[in-house]
Amino acid sequence: MNTYEKWANMLLILHNIYFDLVLKKFPKTETIKQDEYEEKIDVNDYIGNKDVFKNKIIYKEKEIGSKKLIRPSILLYSSKKYGDFRIEYRSYSGIVAYKASKKVEYKIEKKVPKEKLKMKWGKGDFWEAKHGLFDLYLDAGDRYIKLYNGDATHYNVFKDLERFASYDECYQVWSGEEINIDERNIDKTEALLSLFVLMLEQEINYGELDFQQTTNFSISEGFRPRDMIMGFLHMMYHNPDDFKSYPFWSIKKGVKSSPHFGKDQEKRYSDLEEKYKKHFEKFRNNNRDVNSIFKNVDIKNAFIKATNDANQNPSIKKLETLLNTK
Repeated sequence: MNTYEKWANMLLILHNIYFDLVLKKFPKTETIKQDEYEEKIDVNDYIGNKDVFKNKIIYKEKEIGSKKLIRPSILLYSSKKYGDFRIEYRSYSGIVAYKASKKVEYKIEKKVPKEKLKMKWGKGDFWEAKHGLFDLYLDAGDRYIKLYNGDATHYNVFKDLERFASYDECYQVWSGEEINIDERNIDKTEALLSLFVLMLEQEINYGELDFQQTTNFSISEGFRPRDMIMGFLHMMYHNPDDFKSYPFWSIKKGVKSSPHFGKDQEKRYSDLEEKYKKHFEKFRNNNRDVNSIFKNVDIKNAFIKATNDANQNPSIKKLETLLNTK
């Protein structure tokens, strides 16, 4: 089992424990009864020791008006210089579910017929109803604030890798090898750990399952979802001029954030210039020993079961009223 599969199982454990917690809004003054959730921790091969697992969990709070959200996170790595690197479990309180609800709202406003908005089987949920169910977030301590004056965005992590790691080391992370903690080069270690979480997030949130957003890099097309990130890294290391000239980036506060394929200009991956596209296509049907997480049937079935057991995104559920008035 490679490192992506191990952390997919860990994420599923977090989901089983904390799904209800992250969807609630609590009064600011309320103390969360952590024991009620930690009783659900099931000791297994991925956790090992229950107490060790509990000690890796913290409960972060985010204030929203008079309320607060609770976001449990698990320790990935402790940096002596920048603080803890953690993986936050966010589920529907994350950005993926937010974008999904906005997408449904937009379609309703554009009077897309009801029969196109919903699945025709199961509970008849909206197509986007469970997107982001297992959403996660990288908290990289103060590293990216101090080094790049921002968050651990794709662009900032790419710059970090360019400074401190090689293409071959990125390739090893992509292939699922464990990251060795190199005390002689902590910057390299931390950049590669950040890359790993970006790739894990890509594998979880993008694909062909009900909880995933669509991707150009699906298993059925001979890709792994994380090939999207690897394609940009191949471009950056092998053709830096093309990387610098790449035209499609989300901009946040005037700074490049995440790359895309021209969505703001109604373009698609298929429209991409060949000088850019070649960096992604080299991963199509390449290295069949390196698999997407959900090529593992046991993991796939476990996530499907958890998806079937979960309710749809509450923000999308609220749009039922808007749909019925159109």
